[in-house]
Amino acid sequence: MPTFTGDGGANTLNGGTGADTLIGLGGGDTLNGGSGDDVLYGHSAGATGAIISTAFATGFASPVAGATAFSDPGFLYIVEKETGIIWRVNDDTGARTQFIDIANTAFTSNGERGVLGLAFHPTDASRFYVFMTDPEGDLQVREFTRSANPAVANTSSTLVIEIPKQTGESNHNGGWIGFSPTDGFLYIATGDGGGGGDPGNRSQNLNDLLGKILRIDVNSDAFPGDGARNYAVPGNNPFVGIAGADEIWAYGVRNPWRNAFDPSNGALFIADVGQSAREEINYLPAGAGGRNFGWRIMEGTQPYNPAPSPAPQPGDPSLVLPIFEYPKRHRRRSLYRPQYRVRWAVRLRGLFEPSLLVPLSGRWRGDRRH
Repeated sequence: MPTFTGDGGANTLNGGTGADTLIGLGGGDTLNGGSGDDVLYGHSAGATGAIISTAFATGFASPVAGATAFSDPGFLYIVEKETGIIWRVNDDTGARTQFIDIANTAFTSNGERGVLGLAFHPTDASRFYVFMTDPEGDLQVREFTRSANPAVANTSSTLVIEIPKQTGESNHNGGWIGFSPTDGFLYIATGDGGGGGDPGNRSQNLNDLLGKILRIDVNSDAFPGDGARNYAVPGNNPFVGIAGADEIWAYGVRNPWRNAFDPSNGALFIADVGQSAREEINYLPAGAGGRNFGWRIMEGTQPYNPAPSPAPQPGDPSLVLPIFEYPKRHRRRSLYRPQYRVRWAVRLRGLFEPSLLVPLSGRWRGDRRH
């Protein structure tokens, strides 16, 4: 594995075709991975200095999500939780125009509610999907379309799925949605319904869609008589034909707020916000449906509040432990953009906390939160 190291000045380091290590050394470096599986360090390997982030675009009101569209390279779409506005942002200049203003009557935004997630269809340039909480507090994914002017969306929409959440709590809605790069299905991350400690043990309840990763097919409608279910269930979802809701792909999560697929292999990295002790990152390989990530039996790798036996207990081999966790301090939360391959294969190590790593047209912009 060749190693390329900066000299302390502003260097440009370019990887080759193999698996390279590129190490900046304190200057304002530009690190370009090649076609191999490269490792990039912002400073020297093992250094503890902070990576400085640069403001890319400012002036948003409660921005909570970003997404890109295959049909619109060079632009990032930013979601505002409380206003319902989605901005189309030029990722070279930061200049933005309004893509859509979702009517305030279509959602509620108190507490952790609001317009929370965005995903563009992977093959149909005209369609995109928004995760929001409706005025009654239930969770919805709605389909929108671009207008004749592709830089502007139509404001009308179609309900794809509604997930009841009448728990009396405004928190733990989840909010992330995304299309798998391998199977093309839409994945939906829902929170446990809130209340602290999952008092209803909903994350472990296979008949409840809260506290889950769901997987649906938005290109078909298997429920033509049901206006709240405009989708089909993939036949290989793990609970099809057996006890449990057919839409569930994985379960045992608390509030999987921000997640991301590895586009090279379809693996899903799940950033699950912890209760009081641990923040965690879970790993779900492509095709590995039915996994139980343990909440509320476990918080990270620590026992939390298991139900009485015969329910799984801490240490049960059926529970999938996180690939990374860290103790709560300074009110940090897991907001993960992982090992993301854009124009080249890279792994970022060393200095980035697993919060806010956002790929913009093949360039990395990072933030280290305190």
